[in-house]
Amino acid sequence: MYCLSEMIPYPDFHDLHVQKLRQLRQGLVQEYHNTGNARLGSEAEFPEDILIGFLESDVELSHTELPYTETLSVLRQRSVLQEQTIEAISLKLTSSYTSKVQLEAAKALWSHSTICSQQLLERAIHTLIAVLKDEHSAV
Repeated sequence: MYCLSEMIPYPDFHDLHVQKLRQLRQGLVQEYHNTGNARLGSEAEFPEDILIGFLESDVELSHTELPYTETLSVLRQRSVLQEQTIEAISLKLTSSYTSKVQLEAAKALWSHSTICSQQLLERAIHTLIAVLKDEHSAV
């Protein structure tokens, strides 16, 4: 896994890089289906872009995808998250997702909140409040 980040600058290895990313993604899904969790994804070396891809997928319950709740749980365990990941997590706070997904998203954001991320946390809380006030929300 660690070597993948070093392959990106070399165009000669692009196809190999894409292939290895695909294998890692499949390995994480397989781990989840075999054990009920996706611990590989919480490793610091595991490419965060793969986890973002699971959050951005429209087909959550496919056998080739990781459930949003598991992806969010994995992200909560990571020590640092990219801003793009934080934004993808905050999108799961809307009423179009189940309350379980919304709760996992809130937990993931909370576990990564710092004084520097006050504005992001404030935006997430306002979104959550709006969801809770929404009559059509399943919360």
